[in-house]
Amino acid sequence: MPATRDAFRDIFYRSSSGLIEKGDHIRLQDIRLSYNFAGTGSAFSNFKNAQVFVYANNLGMIWKATDTDWDPDYGFAKPLKSIAAGLKIDF
Repeated sequence: MPATRDAFRDIFYRSSSGLIEKGDHIRLQDIRLSYNFAGTGSAFSNFKNAQVFVYANNLGMIWKATDTDWDPDYGFAKPLKSIAAGLKIDF
């Protein structure tokens, strides 16, 4: 009989709020920086508009409520970072 009580105790403890970590965090998720060149009176006079941009995704967390290495969105896996650059031209 004691083994059954120990099993219930273990199940109760695994489901308790004592094992819950705070998930509060601030993350740099999607960042886009762009610059527009006006078409009239500049080197881009053949175009209506030209835009140069840089886009970054999953740059990391700025702040989190716990001191653990655990990531609230991805668990123990590291999110993939990506950076893209581009040029948009309107004729």
